[in-house]
Amino acid sequence: MNAYGPRDKWWDPDKEALWRQRSAEQIRLVRQALRDHGTPVGLHPWVDDDRLEDVQYMYRADTVLTSDADAPRVRRLLEMPETDDKRQEGLPDPINGLTVLKVDDARAVVDQVDRAMGKGVVRYDTVVHVSPVTYCPATEPEPTKKGPDPAINRKADAGKDVRVAVVDTGCLPAVVKQHVWLDGVQGDEEAPPAKIGHYRGHGTFAAGVLRTMAPKAHVDIWALFPHGGAALESELAPRLVDVFLSNVDIISMSAGAVPAGGNSLLSLQAVYDNYLKGSKTLLVCAAGNDAAPGPFEPASQGWPVAVGALDTDGRQAGYSNYGAWVDVWARGSDVVNAYPKGAYKYMEPPMAGQPDANFKHGLASWSGTSFATPLVAGLVAARMSTYGENAHQAWCALSAVAARRAADNGGRWVLQPGDGD
Repeated sequence: MNAYGPRDKWWDPDKEALWRQRSAEQIRLVRQALRDHGTPVGLHPWVDDDRLEDVQYMYRADTVLTSDADAPRVRRLLEMPETDDKRQEGLPDPINGLTVLKVDDARAVVDQVDRAMGKGVVRYDTVVHVSPVTYCPATEPEPTKKGPDPAINRKADAGKDVRVAVVDTGCLPAVVKQHVWLDGVQGDEEAPPAKIGHYRGHGTFAAGVLRTMAPKAHVDIWALFPHGGAALESELAPRLVDVFLSNVDIISMSAGAVPAGGNSLLSLQAVYDNYLKGSKTLLVCAAGNDAAPGPFEPASQGWPVAVGALDTDGRQAGYSNYGAWVDVWARGSDVVNAYPKGAYKYMEPPMAGQPDANFKHGLASWSGTSFATPLVAGLVAARMSTYGENAHQAWCALSAVAARRAADNGGRWVLQPGDGD
């Protein structure tokens, strides 16, 4: 019999058993979704199924990553054919700066290269997802009647002519049609419930939060995390390049990962170094929900805007990651926005075993840095249209607003609805 109730918070210090149960279930769900996609999944540390809560990160077991500069000598060490063509059958399209190598055993190859060439020359093809170990969102959705909350910006033209990409699970057109603040939102259609799992609606919800801050922003939802809310680095990087090349002003990304083996996520650094750096496009990222000081990437890599979550009373949310690398804080708890109608089966502790929810009104209350992130992205979009600034200029101006509140918020730089107006 479970020793917790549906209102218990897994991030409370005295709820370690609950945290461990939730961790194991999250890993099990994401791993199964990737396996269903045909991806062999490695775990670190390698544990039996009854110890999944001890896993620190997941990776693809038959690929490794290296930089273009290091690829020739890595190939020689591994006795692979040398080639200038980075394309490999069955692997995603390559990007500048990153080489993906197909191997028999990723763990053995990483160990071999670490010993021969130094740590970090070759890295794991890490699993990045909207529920990293640990998790975003911080809770499962709950039905509600009243919304959205935060409310829609009264400045009706906020975000006009600003192009925003929400990189997430995808778009649910039927949900978009139900809510006026989502009018015009479009994008890749989300995968069926059997494939996307209990992260159904995550991308549409995030887009809805952004639209409440910037009602006229042009918003496209990209389905970059289709496998139970997950993607491999090698899959994610070329899709992020596609997003960048679509000429967007802002990318809102409510996902990330704990970097494998203490090494930074090479794929995302390559996206920045070879594409985003020096461009007009601003990446806004979730700080993650580990209730820990990180790192959590790409948010903690230093170049995106890293967003932590606040509760409704303005206090730091107990689930949110924290540290000097978090750039700004915004409300992420008990956010209300658009959600698909119908039944929902609770699968994660502490809600596992509770009766199925029925979302009659097409609205949900949800919590996580996942939702603080599009709120901040929406404020940047609103500021851009109000003052004729580009995304980086708008972010600099908003960060100054947030900094002025630090003395009243425990040193945290805080943004609030309306700051972009």
